[in-house]
Order: sequence, then C-alpha cells, then structure tokens
Amino acid sequence: MEIVLRNFALIGDKEVTTIRSDDGSNTFYFAAKELATALGYIETRSAVTRHTKEWMRTTLDEIRRGVKHTSFHISGSKHPDRVFVTEPGLYSLVSHSKLPAAEDFQRWVFEDVLPSIRKTGTYTLPGVMPAIDNVKDEELCQLPEKERIVAHGKLTHKNNLVKDPEAVARGKKGGLTVQENNRRTKKILRERGAKILELEEERDKLEEERDDLEDERDRLEEKVQDLRKELFEKTERIHELEDENERLWIENEKLATTELADSSINV
Repeated sequence: MEIVLRNFALIGDKEVTTIRSDDGSNTFYFAAKELATALGYIETRSAVTRHTKEWMRTTLDEIRRGVKHTSFHISGSKHPDRVFVTEPGLYSLVSHSKLPAAEDFQRWVFEDVLPSIRKTGTYTLPGVMPAIDNVKDEELCQLPEKERIVAHGKLTHKNNLVKDPEAVARGKKGGLTVQENNRRTKKILRERGAKILELEEERDKLEEERDDLEDERDRLEEKVQDLRKELFEKTERIHELEDENERLWIENEKLATTELADSSINV
C-alpha cells in the first residue's frame, strides 16, 4: 500500500512516497531520494549511500516481488532500481541531517504516522473519522443558509483544532530555519565555488611551472648525455694516445739497442 507523507510545517511542499508491506510484517519503505531531499541533503544519492547500511536499502523491484496483491500503484518514478530505505534507514538519515526540523519530522513519523497506519491502515486521528462520518452530507446541504454559514465556521474551527499546535509551532520554526539554512547553504556554495576557482588557478599555475621544470630537466638530460658522449670519446682518445706512446717507447728502446750494437762493431 502506498502512502504519501506530507507535512508542510516540517518539510514544506516536499513529499515522501512510502510503501507499507502487506505480508503482515508492517514493514515500511521510504523513497530514499525524496526522504533525503526532505531532510535537507543536497547530494541525495551520496547521502543515502554514505549514511545508510546496505541492509537498510532496497529497490522498488524487490518490494514489488514481495507484494501479494496484483494491483500495486506508486507515485513518482516506476524504475525498478528506484531506491527505498527501511525505518532504520530513515532513522540513520535523520540522525545525520543538519536540518533542525529533522528530529521533529522523525518524531512525527514514528509517534503519529506509523502507529496510526499500523492500527487503522491510514493516517487519521483515532476516533475522529467515525464521528465525522456520522455527519451526513445531505444533512449539511439541507441546512438553511444562515445555519450553513455557522456550520462552516464551526467546521473550520474544528479543522484548526485538529492541527497539532506543537507540530505547527515546530513547523513554523522549522520552516524559518530551513530558509535560513538554504541561504546559508547557498552562501557556503558560493564561497566554496570561489575557493574552487582560486585553487584551480593555483593548480594551473603550478602545472605550468611543472611543465617548465620538466622541459628544463629534459634539456639538462640531453646536455648530460652529450657530455657523457664527449667524455667517452676523450677517454677513448686518451687510451689511443697511451697505446701510441707505449709503442713509441718500445721502438725507441729497439733503436737504442741497435745503435749500441753498431757502435760496438765499429770499435
């Protein structure tokens, strides 16, 4: 069974699609994205993944497979991978929410909505609906004009009495807080945006400096290679000269020996 949670005082004009299982377990599933949005999260998907455990999450397809009745209607996306969270998931998202009205929203859901649904199948105040049903539409239509005006005033008054004063007060306070939080969030986002631009400019500058240093390193490495080549060539030349020098010494010694022998013969 689908229930759409609405509470203008606590979450403004946002709605949270809720599914109640029909297997007797009275399990409730809350549309994750709608719930995260109602609780003031900006990055809803990230919030759901980060603040709820895997066992707290399920999908529309898995819920459908557990429904016994053939007819199953739901508002919003019909995509089978649409994510829902259970009551522990709702509690976890509420506990991490920065929205001041989040706890009031949780109290409203757990203390008013879910108990009423478990008892009556709908969210209504106990004993009120039978009393309202006792007033026949025909009787109201047959009232004289003056009495109809009086009845309208009384019904309007009763309607106002039905509203929870504390919830209304919390809602008004929460609504103002939400507006302030929205303004604060926008300001923070602007400041962060400016900071991001500043950091990106600094990053680009550092990348240019890094590229210049890499070019300089490449030039120096080429120069080192040239110097190594030159050193190798000069070392080879030195070895050649040493070999030539040794050869000349040997020839000189031979010549000296020959001259000495010739001198001895002439004497």
